Amino acid sequence: PLSPDEEPGVAEALQAAGERLEGQRLELRSLSAGVTVVHDGKILFSEFVGVAKAGGSAAPTGDTGFRIASITKTFTSVMMYKLRDEGRLPPLGIDAPLRSLLPNFGILGAGGGAGITLRNLAMHASGMPRETPACTGCGSPASSQEMLKHIADLEVLSRPWQTTHYSNLG
Repeated sequence: PLSPDEEPGVAEALQAAGERLEGQRLELRSLSAGVTVVHDGKILFSEFVGVAKAGGSAAPTGDTGFRIASITKTFTSVMMYKLRDEGRLPPLGIDAPLRSLLPNFGILGAGGGAGITLRNLAMHASGMPRETPACTGCGSPASSQEMLKHIADLEVLSRPWQTTHYSNLG
């Protein structure tokens, strides 16, 4: 835990957040909730409330899996920029055609998605639809190869950069 003399107000703010966590969980009717604050690789604060699984009585821990839905897009974008900064992307980086990273990528219309880039996907400006229809035969979750096959049957809504349209496919 962070000692209060290291940074004035931080310990109090973290404690207050922890105290509000159970109220927020109840208000949102959530099974469980957790928060962990990490700074410079050190856990400053960690709090979990509720139960780890429906019908159970065990409390959630740092090892409990939580559904975080679209927040994963933020993590993906941060990793994309880290890879770019480390020089681990193709020469054009985040503006390289997606096919330079995924040769099997294709979608119906607009040149088969040839102009779609990582930046387009991250900014919801790729022209791809919001969702795929149910992926019959895909495992749960679907593998990347299964998803690529399924995306190939979809049609783009517009060419990249023509419009923004929220998409879970990026």
